[in-house]
Amino acid sequence: MAQLPITIAALVVLAADPFAKMMAAQITQMLPYARTAEQAKNKVIYRAMSTKGKLLLAIQGLLPLIPLCWYVGLPYECLVLPGIVFYMLYQLMRRKINGYTGDCCGALFLIVELSFVLSFVVFYYDNNLFAL
Repeated sequence: MAQLPITIAALVVLAADPFAKMMAAQITQMLPYARTAEQAKNKVIYRAMSTKGKLLLAIQGLLPLIPLCWYVGLPYECLVLPGIVFYMLYQLMRRKINGYTGDCCGALFLIVELSFVLSFVVFYYDNNLFAL
C-alpha cells in the first residue's frame, strides 16, 4: 500500500472498510449465535434483518466502491477473493462452533478487509496499471 499513489491508497482504504463490514454483518444472518443469551458478554443477540435493512446494508457497503471504480477501475477479483475468504470462514465457524460470536465477526471483518486490499494491490500491480 505504501507504494500506491496516495489518492488510490486512500480510495482503497475508504472502499475496503465498509465493504468488509457489510460482509461481516452477513454472518449474523447466516449463522445462529454460538452461545445462549445468558452467556453472551453484552447480553445482545442479533435478530434477523428486514429486506429494507439488507438493502440499506448493501447500499452502504457497495456505495464507497464507486469512487474507486470511477478513478482507477476495480478488478472483479477484489470482490471475488474476499467472497471466497468469507465463505471459507463461514464454513469454519459453522463446523467448529456451529454459530458465530462477536470475536468471529471481528476476525471476519479484518480478514475480509485485508483480502480486499491485498487482492487490489496484487491484481493492479500484476496488470501494470500504474508503476509501483
